[in-house]
Amino acid sequence: MRPVLFVFAYLLCLPVLVGADASGEKLYQQAWEFRENGNDFKAFRCFRKAASRGHAGAQYELAYRCYKEKNFQKMLEWLNKSAGQEYPQAIFMLGLCYNDGTGVEKDLTKAFSYFLKAAEAGNVWGAINTARAYCFGSGVKRDQQKAFYWYSQAYEYEACDYTLEGLGFCYFYGIGVEKDYKKAAEYYKKAANAGNTGATFFSALLYLLGLGVKQDFAVSLELFKEAADKGYVPAYERLSGMYALGIGTPQNKEMAIEYALKADEADNLSENYCFLLGEAYLRGEGVEKNDKEAVKYLQKAAEAGDAAAQFELAQCFARAVGVTQDQKKAFSWYLKSAKQGNTRAMKAVSYMYGLGVTVPQNFKESLYWLKKAADAGDSDAQCSLAIQYENGIGTERDEKKALEYFRKSAASGNAFARKSLERIENSLR
Repeated sequence: MRPVLFVFAYLLCLPVLVGADASGEKLYQQAWEFRENGNDFKAFRCFRKAASRGHAGAQYELAYRCYKEKNFQKMLEWLNKSAGQEYPQAIFMLGLCYNDGTGVEKDLTKAFSYFLKAAEAGNVWGAINTARAYCFGSGVKRDQQKAFYWYSQAYEYEACDYTLEGLGFCYFYGIGVEKDYKKAAEYYKKAANAGNTGATFFSALLYLLGLGVKQDFAVSLELFKEAADKGYVPAYERLSGMYALGIGTPQNKEMAIEYALKADEADNLSENYCFLLGEAYLRGEGVEKNDKEAVKYLQKAAEAGDAAAQFELAQCFARAVGVTQDQKKAFSWYLKSAKQGNTRAMKAVSYMYGLGVTVPQNFKESLYWLKKAADAGDSDAQCSLAIQYENGIGTERDEKKALEYFRKSAASGNAFARKSLERIENSLR
């Protein structure tokens, strides 16, 4: 859901006649005529005269003008006069002021009270923001049933793209109503057709996952691209992932990197995608090779628990790529990656224990990690383990186990294991 902007309050306001004398109303109507004809100066003069005669709508127009001019003190004066006459748009705008801390100290409880009052007076944006407040517990205790009620009321007031998006949101997440992806898809589609980029994004997500609609990766990709082209930031990561994996499109690493960079520029890149950029900078794929940038992204992904990133970061510390060489840090990251099942990291840990690199030499630990890699199907580890069993390195000699692991490695295409297997089998004949 997107943040509410003052401009929406202005654009969606219709003139409401409240508390003005006949001359004030006449001036107010003249002001609108001047504005429609492009004469803003005369429109402003008429609004000002109408406001001085107590016309709530004109007072609101002056408040909005003061907001645009960043004259917040005067804005509040006019808003309070207009809201004092129960003018719904002014009441809603006061809610925005307290919600955002515009001209007043931020106060979400007061913001909610104004949103609710505007909603009860039939203001569509008051209803939308009341629904959001109940949904997320902003200034009021969370209440999903009331959130759905006010989204529904907002839709009754006006079936605009934001009310349609709100109902789609409720059915998608089951907010105050039973989760219904089909209904969510219907509301999101209508909102998307009305130009709502958030709804376009969620429509794409539904097609991607096959929820409420028939799964269609190509349609999903196009909708994500439509949302991204309009600047909807969450779409960047989705597109990056789809191009990286070839979902709905041929695999395209350059496009994957391009969208990942866009997400990062918008400060919306999750750790899962940091590895993609780290690897790209490390190898110079889609971007100019930059070891320091590579380490920056690999570090983020590694700290978030990505095993592949942990291994690559360990390699950087071991080989002084983008960082000062530090074997202790290398071992630490190898070990974290190994514990998550990365066989290359397991072999590295085994090697460092075997040679005593930054850790006390420990053949038992070395054999343990080598065996884990071998049992996980790593052909090189199987071959190395077979050699150790055959020669009694770090363990007692065991020709039976040596044959077992040589066979496994040879079956995976390891040439050295195949020759070793032939040699042992020939000696046994």
